[in-house]
Amino acid sequence: MTSELSTSEAATPTSPPEATPSDPRRGNLTLAAVLLAVLVVPMSISGTAVALPAISSDIGGGASGQQWVVNAFNLSFACFTLVWGSLSDRFGRGRLFAAGAATFTVGSVASTLAPNIVVLDVARGVAGLGGAAIFSCGAAILSSAFDGPARLRAFALFGTTAGIGVALGPTLSGLLVDTAGWRPIFAVQAAVLLVVLAATPAIGLGRPAGDAAAKFDLLGTVLLVLGLLAAMVGIVQGEPWGWGSPAVVASFVLAVALLVAFARVESRRPAPLLDLELLTHARFMALCLVPVAASFGFVTLLTYFPTFLQFVAGQSSAKAGLVIVLLTIPVVVGPLAAGRAVGAGVNPLVVIWISLGALIAGDLGTSAGGPRHGGRGHRGAAAPCGLRNGTVRRSRRRSGARPRPRGEGGYGCGSGEHDATGQRGHRGRGVRGAAHRSRHPQGRGSAGRRRRRGQCGGRHRQGRER
Repeated sequence: MTSELSTSEAATPTSPPEATPSDPRRGNLTLAAVLLAVLVVPMSISGTAVALPAISSDIGGGASGQQWVVNAFNLSFACFTLVWGSLSDRFGRGRLFAAGAATFTVGSVASTLAPNIVVLDVARGVAGLGGAAIFSCGAAILSSAFDGPARLRAFALFGTTAGIGVALGPTLSGLLVDTAGWRPIFAVQAAVLLVVLAATPAIGLGRPAGDAAAKFDLLGTVLLVLGLLAAMVGIVQGEPWGWGSPAVVASFVLAVALLVAFARVESRRPAPLLDLELLTHARFMALCLVPVAASFGFVTLLTYFPTFLQFVAGQSSAKAGLVIVLLTIPVVVGPLAAGRAVGAGVNPLVVIWISLGALIAGDLGTSAGGPRHGGRGHRGAAAPCGLRNGTVRRSRRRSGARPRPRGEGGYGCGSGEHDATGQRGHRGRGVRGAAHRSRHPQGRGSAGRRRRRGQCGGRHRQGRER
């Protein structure tokens, strides 16, 4: 790191500052610790999907259990990003960043040692809880630790590092699964975060000087988390339990009731967890819908496409990871290209429209490639999907939307949406059921043999009649 990454001026001695001092080396160590932690979170999201078939073969769990390996992380991440941001104003960003890194480490270690799918699902939820703190508090640390051009460079590295994590996750996980199994994936993540924890003293653990302790909205937090949890249970368990079953209907009714109560409570709070006034700004809401589109068109593909490539196309974990690289590399390149285009005078909304067009083209191309092509038909279509997700991150920041750092996390948005597509159309079997039927359209076992014999017998009878 260059000396340009200088830190902000030291705060008054009456309150220990959270921002790094003027020492460039300490500032660079703070930046390195934040970026290293940020690298692990998207790597865990994109890399875990590649390991799902190996996890199923080792500890079982069925389609629903496998979905919760991904969904538990996403649910925790989405629910607690706002919560960690609110708590950091009260207890200090550096302190909660360290707590998040420790929580993620504990979740990763528990995932490595998980004896069954239930323990693994819970451990992934714990890791998602820590990941939310890393992203929320990490961005706040960089904002308070750097000023001017140094802050711009720090946030550019923040976004690029997240893109590298998304791109690196499938490849690294695929290689580890083929060589050492799925458990080392989580062990590597824990090892990296132990290094981050060793560097956290350089960040500073106190509240920034001059910041008053903010009030924490406990009731709003409980209502939001429970409401999203009830909605997620209904979406994920709708297929195996039946969409009209009492448990699923009760989950959706409870979710609606809790979220309505959350909205009413937040509208009356002087310091709400979520400022509902933002929902009245049409431009802000329109731009917030862009990452929702990414959740449907990109994150869903990133989550379930590796399983499709392995079960339907018959590819190894390593090869599936390499195919996913085509989907994730544009996430690294896209922000740089979008930043240069906007800097050259291109309207940010034009960049957003181009990126959404790339998403649509990529998803349509991916849908056109069937299992009989062995995954080859999807490779050319994967890159446009990733290009959309990469370019839109940079252009959204310059499009005039009212900034809201605590609620802007792209990974948190739409965590429920990509659950809704996971099991659609195949009751109780999900991706693996679809894969089985794609490979064996005539069926397997006695029923399939009877159908095949019936077809052959019909042809013989026609020959004898002729």
